[in-house]
Amino acid sequence: MRMRIKISHGNESGLTVIELIVALTILLILLALSYMTFDIANKMFNKGEELWIAQKEAQRLVDWLDTNLKTSYELLIYNNSGEYDKDTVFDTRDEYFYIFQTEDNEVYYRNSYERNAQLLTEVPVKLEFKIDTQNPDVPKKALTYLVSIIGNDGDSKFSINSTINFANMLRSAGVNRIQGEIQSGTKNSGNVIKFLNNTSDLSSIELRTGSCFIATASFGSYDGEPVRILRQFRDKFLLTNKPGTAFVNFYYRISPPIAEFIADKPLIKLIVGILLLPLVFLAYILLTPYALAGVIYISASAVVIMRLRKKSNLRKM
Repeated sequence: MRMRIKISHGNESGLTVIELIVALTILLILLALSYMTFDIANKMFNKGEELWIAQKEAQRLVDWLDTNLKTSYELLIYNNSGEYDKDTVFDTRDEYFYIFQTEDNEVYYRNSYERNAQLLTEVPVKLEFKIDTQNPDVPKKALTYLVSIIGNDGDSKFSINSTINFANMLRSAGVNRIQGEIQSGTKNSGNVIKFLNNTSDLSSIELRTGSCFIATASFGSYDGEPVRILRQFRDKFLLTNKPGTAFVNFYYRISPPIAEFIADKPLIKLIVGILLLPLVFLAYILLTPYALAGVIYISASAVVIMRLRKKSNLRKM
């Protein structure tokens, strides 16, 4: 009696080896395409975001300089050769205001009679203050300056210039002059200015766009990873459009009292923190193309396998 052996190419659920190979091949192709797409999109997004931040920071710094310099009645330009940095201590009898750029491309300002300078912007910046060099004997009552935002590669990402006319300077006065005389050591172009104006103090400038108050109160630290992720999501996805900006402004109006209420209540902090975790996870996925591609791959795999199982079950019936 001749025996016949039947070889099955399927598994118990009815899913054949060929179907599995085809499904995995399709999913791998989708994964590769998703990776390439998100990688290209991420690079384009990062480049656009970097330019947007550079433009925003440059314009903010120009607005601040215009506001605080326009009433000056005495202004001197110097070049920083290393004598001014973040640790420079000024004589409290020195009544001048100072704005200077360090060798690390940090910009500081010092109010009159203060001992220490304050950081003006957190992004790397190069400053160039200059005056017209034509007709050197004529006092100059206008200052032109260039603000350049420096990227991580050391190159300028965006530059903007502005000119200020000093209406408060006397007829015989001018930039780099005191009582009509050009001061020793002053330059026609430099990255340091010291000046006097009609205000008692320079206006402050916001270095950060704001904190995630509720998240900070819930997770306990402004620099914690969940709060950092939410800040990045805010900067990349919300502050780049009008609806998102409106939502952020609304959030900043209502969140401080809520954050203050939960700050000293451990149980409520824990509950709010748990409720925020899905939002943190979603923000992380949107901020990380690789994680998003992984979610898409896993989701697509689950859908394909479920459809194949359903198809196999229909064949059995």
